[in-house]
Amino acid sequence: MLHWTILQPNTYSALRWTMISLFEGVEYRPYLDTMGWVTIGIGFKIQSPSDLYQGLTFDALGLPSDSPQRAALQSLFDHYSQAVQSHSMTPAQATDALRTEADAAVAQALPAAHGFTLSEDATKGLFAHGAPDYEAEVDRWQAGIPQSRERLALFSLAWNGILTGSPSLRRAVAGGQRAEGWYQIRYNSNGGAGRCEGIAARRACEGSLFGLYDSPTAVSEAEAQSVLGAIESHQASIDQQEKDYPQAVSLACHDYAPLLPSLPMKTVPTLDQALAPARQVSV
Repeated sequence: MLHWTILQPNTYSALRWTMISLFEGVEYRPYLDTMGWVTIGIGFKIQSPSDLYQGLTFDALGLPSDSPQRAALQSLFDHYSQAVQSHSMTPAQATDALRTEADAAVAQALPAAHGFTLSEDATKGLFAHGAPDYEAEVDRWQAGIPQSRERLALFSLAWNGILTGSPSLRRAVAGGQRAEGWYQIRYNSNGGAGRCEGIAARRACEGSLFGLYDSPTAVSEAEAQSVLGAIESHQASIDQQEKDYPQAVSLACHDYAPLLPSLPMKTVPTLDQALAPARQVSV
């Protein structure tokens, strides 16, 4: 069993928002995604009335349920979605055009509004509606994981769609093998067509959040040997990843700077920095 780094509920919720908003990016205005769906926030699909987030978004804007502008906006969504899917417009072109017309529609209904733009609080509210689905995914993956720094890392993997496809990580977590879990997140979760330095940077940050040690300032000799042994067993794979993505750590430290104070080492460490506590103990 892992030694979980328990977080207070408010701290957990705040870090969860900070983490996912940094990793995924936030759009407070509607946009057309690459599939041609109208989307907002952190990938919240609002294309059709059957999408949960459409109604929530309209409510957050202040549009009454019987407002004719809801139907007008739906018509715009359908038009620009079709334009992207038929390749008559790029997503960027459709986004620009949609925003201009959607702003006008909202202003017609709500003259004091600032167009079709969600506030940060409203976007956090949408996120709060979706987060329980991913929390449930973590629970199905392995029951009994408390609100902790480690669970945040697993939640991020669930949001990114790869947690359920990580049996090696699940075995490591179930077996209390922290160093193996850290390796699986940082170095063995960047595959497929999306494999790139940006994902490597995210995984380096998620691995740092999960933690290589129970506490990097209080490493026992047994833990040091476990860490060094786990790294040695995967050395070839680690070396290849380090060679393939040499800028991953600096990219993570730059892009995810607001999250760094919450990490165990207060940074996303290089491999040498990550292993320094274990090497100092084992000398």
